[in-house]
Amino acid sequence: MTILYRIDGEIAYQDDAETNEQTFINALKKRLPLVKLKLENIRFTKQHIDLINKEGYFKHININYCRLKNCDFKNLNIGGSFLGSSFEGCDFRDCNIDRTSFNYTKMNKVKFTGCKCSSTEFNRAEMESFLFERTSLDVCDALYCQINGGIFYKCQINDSRFSNSIMGYVNMNNCDIARTELNKVNISNGVLTKNRFNDVRLKDLYSLKNVIEANTFFNTNINDAIYNESNIVNNIYDQSNLNYGKYIFCSYSDNKVENSQFLSTYGEQNTEKNNIYINCNLTKNSNYSVKSSKNKYLVCDMTDYKCGLGNLKENQYDNCIFDRGHMEENVIDDCKFNSDMSKAKFSSCSPHSSSLPAKPKQFEQSEMSPS
Repeated sequence: MTILYRIDGEIAYQDDAETNEQTFINALKKRLPLVKLKLENIRFTKQHIDLINKEGYFKHININYCRLKNCDFKNLNIGGSFLGSSFEGCDFRDCNIDRTSFNYTKMNKVKFTGCKCSSTEFNRAEMESFLFERTSLDVCDALYCQINGGIFYKCQINDSRFSNSIMGYVNMNNCDIARTELNKVNISNGVLTKNRFNDVRLKDLYSLKNVIEANTFFNTNINDAIYNESNIVNNIYDQSNLNYGKYIFCSYSDNKVENSQFLSTYGEQNTEKNNIYINCNLTKNSNYSVKSSKNKYLVCDMTDYKCGLGNLKENQYDNCIFDRGHMEENVIDDCKFNSDMSKAKFSSCSPHSSSLPAKPKQFEQSEMSPS
C-alpha cells in the first residue's frame, strides 16, 4: 500500500500501487482534489510521462497549496501538460520542470526555488505574486502573458523570449540574462536592480514608473523603447545600442555609458545628473525642458543635437563634435565646452560663466519664440 500525505501529516490518498508515482497518477485519474499535498522525490518514468501526456491528466486541473520537493516533471510538454490548469499557493523546491508546458495556466502565489525550468513554455499564462529564486529559465517562451506582482531573484534567463506581455510590479534582482529577446513588453511599477544583461535584444519596450538601478548592459540593443516617469540610476552600458527611444519625466543619474549609441532619442522634462558618456554616438538627439547637471561627455559625436528650454549646469563637453548642434532658450551655467563649437547654433541662450572656445552663433532669434 502506498500513501500520499498532506502537509499537516494527514493521509490524503492511499491505494495498492507499488510506488508513490503510480499512486499520484491514480489520484489524477480519479480527479481527486490536489490540495495541501506533500510530494517529495517524485520521479516519473518514461512510461509514466507517456501515459500522462496521452491522457492529459495534468490538463485543466486545480493544484492548491501543495508542497513539491525534489520532484521530476521534465518532458511533460507533449500534449500541453499543464494546459489550462490553475496553481494557488504552491511551493516547488529543487524540482526539475525542464521541457514542460504551463500554457494558458493561472498561477497565484506560486514559488519556484532552486528549480530547473529550461525549455519551458508560459504562453498566455496569468501569473500573480510569484517567486522564481535561483531558478534556471533558459530557452523559455513567455508570449502574451499577464504578470502582476512577482520576484525574479538570482535567476538565469538565457536564450529566452518574452513578447507581447504585460508585467506589473515585478522585482528582478541579481539575475543573469543573456541572448534573450523582449519584444513589445510593458513593464510598470517594477524594480530592476543588479542584473547583468549580455547580448539582449529589447524592442518596443514600455517602461512606466520603474526603478532601473545598478544593472550592467553589455552588447545590448534597446531600440524604440519608451520610458515614462522611470528612475534610471547607476547603470553601466557598454557597446550597446539605445536608439529611437523616448524619455519622459524620468530621472537619469550616475550612469556610465561607453562605446555605445543613442541615436535619434527624444527627451522631455527629464532630470539628468552625474552621468558620463565616453566615445558615444549621440547624433540626432532632442532634449527639451531638461535639468542637466554635472554630466560629462568625452569624445562624443553630438551632430544634429538639439536642446531647448533646458537648464544646463556644470556639464563638461570634451573633444565632442557639435556639427549642426542647436541650443535654444537654455540657461547654461558653469558648463565647459572643450570642443569645437563653431558649427553649433545658440539661440536666445543665457551662458553664465561657461567656456565657449570656438565662438558659436549666439543670441540669435529663437525658433521657439514667435517671430
